[in-house]
Amino acid sequence: MRPDESEVNVPIPALLRAARGSYAHAIREHLVETGISDLPPNGAYILGGLSASISAGQLFREIGLRESALSRLLQALLDRGFVQPGSGEPQYGLDDLELTEKGRLAAQAAARGVLATNEELAGILSPLELSNFRKGLIALIDIKERAEHSHHDHDHSHEHGHEHEHEHEHH
Repeated sequence: MRPDESEVNVPIPALLRAARGSYAHAIREHLVETGISDLPPNGAYILGGLSASISAGQLFREIGLRESALSRLLQALLDRGFVQPGSGEPQYGLDDLELTEKGRLAAQAAARGVLATNEELAGILSPLELSNFRKGLIALIDIKERAEHSHHDHDHSHEHGHEHEHEHEHH
C-alpha cells in the first residue's frame, strides 16, 4: 500500500518494504512479452550480472540467500535452460556458468524492465532527487556492510578471546 506523501514520518523500512517489487513487476511484464514465464525469483539478478560479465560466484555471494536457496536457484536456472556449464564441461564451478540463448533473451527482457522503471522514476523525481535517492540507498548499503563486517569481526575476536583465556589458565 502506498503511504500518503503528507506522511513524511513514515519509517524508511516501511517505505522500502512498500516499494519492494516495483522492478520485479516491470521485469516480469517484459519477460512475459518475450514468452518467458519460468524465470525463478532472483533469476533476473543472476542473468543480468552474467550478461554484464560478472562471475556467477560473485553474483551468488552478493544476492544474500542461504546456501540451500542458492542451490535451488542455480538448479532451476540450469534445469529451465537459462544457464549452462561453460565450454560444455560436465564438471563445472559457479564461475564457469554461461548464458544460453534463452538466458540472453531473459536478461535482455529484464534489462528492458529495469529501464522502464528507471524512466518512470525519472519522470516523477527531479535529477537532484533521483541522485539523492541513489545516495541514500548507497548509504544504507554501506551501513549494512559495516554492520556485517563488525559482526564478523566480533565473532572472530570473541573466538580469539577464548583462546587467550585458555592460554592464561596454563601459565
